[in-house]
Order: sequence, then structure tokens, then C-alpha cells
Amino acid sequence: AAREYDEEFVRGYLNIVVANANKDEETLMKESVRMGFLTGEENGVMMEAHKMSGFCLGEPFQSYEPYDFKASRITSRISEHGSVFLRHRLT
Repeated sequence: AAREYDEEFVRGYLNIVVANANKDEETLMKESVRMGFLTGEENGVMMEAHKMSGFCLGEPFQSYEPYDFKASRITSRISEHGSVFLRHRLT
């Protein structure tokens, strides 16, 4: 099954993916608020967890070389932020 998304959502989401791959914190946060993933009122702990998990998600897109998902431990590194999201998420 697939879900259709409007062009504005896809463009914003791709902006976030590119920001994560480039470790562009300013664009990541701006687009995350604009798209409703963050309110902009989150505390520093939540903002840092959002940034770090996003940067992890961007790693596979930082190079044209094959990405070794197993060796990167990407899933476990992202899940380290789960408790912060549960405690501090405002959306």
C-alpha cells in the first residue's frame, strides 16, 4: 500500500532530509517547525535529541558510496533518543 502526499509536504520533507545529510541545524529546525514536527517551544533537551536523531537519519545520504546500516548502528543510535521524545515532545 502507498499513501499520496501533496507536493508541499514532499518538498518540506525532502528539505529536512537534505538538511540532515548536510548537518544543517538551522534548516532542519526551521522546516521541522514549519511542517509541525516541532512547535518551536521545545526545551533544549528535546531540540538536541531531534537534531541528533535527524543527523543519524541523514547519514545514508551523505555519500554516493553504499551505506553499511548494520555497522553504523543507526537504529540503536536513533532509539537512544526515544525516552527524550516520550518525555519532552510537545506535538
